[in-house]
Amino acid sequence: MSDLKLEDCTNKLCPFSGDPVQADSLTEYQGKTVGFCNPGCRDNFAANPSDHPEAVAYFRATMVEGAVWQKTWASMSEAVANTPFAEVFQDRNIQIELYAPDKRDKQTPHDRDEVYLVISGSGRFRKGDEVVHFGPGDLIYVPKHEDHRFEEFTNDFKTWVIFYE
Repeated sequence: MSDLKLEDCTNKLCPFSGDPVQADSLTEYQGKTVGFCNPGCRDNFAANPSDHPEAVAYFRATMVEGAVWQKTWASMSEAVANTPFAEVFQDRNIQIELYAPDKRDKQTPHDRDEVYLVISGSGRFRKGDEVVHFGPGDLIYVPKHEDHRFEEFTNDFKTWVIFYE
């Protein structure tokens, strides 16, 4: 791993702690250099990336060409401690948020189509009369004005929400 360079790292903050990435804590993921705050975090992720869907989602977001956003994973997690939503990116007809409801999903239908990409946790998702089970990595589409909500979800439930027109 000594040939990896900090200046080539796609992320500036550790996806686990939100602390700055360190030069001795880099690894390669999907052909890109990604970083962590210490070798323990790096080794934990590198051993099995699929065990860390929140880090995978974070790295995928930082790898998107031209998508520049200044919110850090730590600031997003802090924001959802006070409100279930934290906006990550908005440009023209697309908006990306992190959603982490506490005990109950109080959403109402939206004026735009949306896609959820589940980061962590599991439970049931209700869309109209349809109910499905969900877990990490699941993608859920909801057309605008459709009644929907997450139900009976675990305490670690977090999802990306992508609104678009």
